Amino acid sequence: MKGLVSLVVISLFLIGFIGAVGITGSAIDNSTGNQEQNKEANSENGLNAYQTKEAIQEKNRLRFENKTGAQCPDDCICTGVVVKCSLPNGGREMTIYAGKSGNIIIQVKGENMTTNVTLYKSEDKIYGIFKNNETKRVRMFSDQVKEKVKEKTRRHLEKENITLDKDGNYKYEGEKKSKLFGFIPIKTKVKAEVNAETGELVKINEPRWWGFLAKDQVEEQIVGSSCGTVTPSYNNECCKSKGYDMWDNEKSECVFLLD
Repeated sequence: MKGLVSLVVISLFLIGFIGAVGITGSAIDNSTGNQEQNKEANSENGLNAYQTKEAIQEKNRLRFENKTGAQCPDDCICTGVVVKCSLPNGGREMTIYAGKSGNIIIQVKGENMTTNVTLYKSEDKIYGIFKNNETKRVRMFSDQVKEKVKEKTRRHLEKENITLDKDGNYKYEGEKKSKLFGFIPIKTKVKAEVNAETGELVKINEPRWWGFLAKDQVEEQIVGSSCGTVTPSYNNECCKSKGYDMWDNEKSECVFLLD
C-alpha cells in the first residue's frame, strides 16, 4: 500500500514539473517573439540602427561653423560659415547660416525657418535629432510649410515665422487681414503645426472667440498657382517640382511616400 501511495505522489510531482517546464518554455518563446515584433515595428516606424549610424556622423552635420573641403557634407558647398545643400526633387537648394542664441537659419526658395535641432545630411536625405534623442527624417521645409498653411486658410498671410521644434513639428505663426463687423480693418493671428517628417498639417488655430465678428479677406485661387489647380494630368509633376513625391487624389494635396 505504501508503495502505491509513493508511486502516486511521484507521478503527480512529475506531471507538475513537466507542466511548469512547458509553461516556462512557452513564456520564453512568447517573450522572444514579442522582442522580434518590437524590432520589426521599430524598423517600420523609424530608422533602424544601421541607418541611424550611417546618417548621424560628424561629417554629415549641418552647422554654420567654418567647414570647408572634406568637412562639408556630400552635395553641399561650404563657404566660411555658410552652407548650401541641394535637396531631392524639384531642384531646390537650402542655405544654412547663423541665427540668434545658437539657432541656425535655413532658407529654401526665399523662405526662412529657424531651429536649434541638430540636423544631418546623408545620401540626399535630411535627418534631425529630436526629443528623447530620437532620429527622424526631415522631408518638409519652410517653403512647403508656408504654402500648405496658405492653401488651407486661402488667405493672404503676413509677418510669417516658422520654427522647427524639438517635437518634430514646425510651429507656424502669421497674420491675416480681416474686417471687424465687416468694415473695421484688423489683423488676426494664425498659428499652425506641420509634421516635418510626414508633411501632415497637425493643427491650425485661427482667431479667438470674437472671430465670428470678423470677416476675412479671402484670396482667390489662381489657376496654376497650386498643384490642385493645374491640369489633372500634371498634378504629380507639379508636386515633384515642389519637393514632394506625388499628388494624392483622396486628400487633394501633395504628399510624401514614407519609407
